[in-house]
Amino acid sequence: MNFFYCVYITDPPLAKSWREDEARALLLHRISMDGEFRSMKTHKSLWKQISTMLKEQNITATPDQCDNKFKAMKKDYKSAKDHNNKSGNGTKTCRFFEEFDQLYGCRAGTTPEATLCSLSVDDTSTSTPQRKKTRKRPAASSASVLEQIEKRQEERMKVLKSMHDDKVKLLERFLKVLEKPDLS
Repeated sequence: MNFFYCVYITDPPLAKSWREDEARALLLHRISMDGEFRSMKTHKSLWKQISTMLKEQNITATPDQCDNKFKAMKKDYKSAKDHNNKSGNGTKTCRFFEEFDQLYGCRAGTTPEATLCSLSVDDTSTSTPQRKKTRKRPAASSASVLEQIEKRQEERMKVLKSMHDDKVKLLERFLKVLEKPDLS
């Protein structure tokens, strides 16, 4: 007796190519549900709701496609934000930069509370857990560093001038002794 089994394998949905208006609609729905995203640990049901809302606008996308697209757009935003926060870099932007900046601009994940060059021993914050204090020099501006260098140089010059004057006086005394007639 031969049995034939029919197995239907469904292909996973292909990667969706998002048009500008579709991506904007996705972002606007995600922004409108930001409170829910922040309060829930898992977001699968929220992405399902967004997928349904998009379907009502004749935009076909699975919850996973919505999640992946949003993560990709957020990654582009964070990359542009990091680039712009580095000294000497020109301004970089991405699609929907302003919308993402409104959503994430002040959050710790995109804008650090402090950078290495702005930390000092006196910095204390109640909003973050206390870390072991390390001794670091406070950040100084280049103008104040130049002033300190100039001040040290002036002090060294004063010391050197004083040493020179003492040496000249000593040599003058030595010459006077040599110039005295020998009384013997």
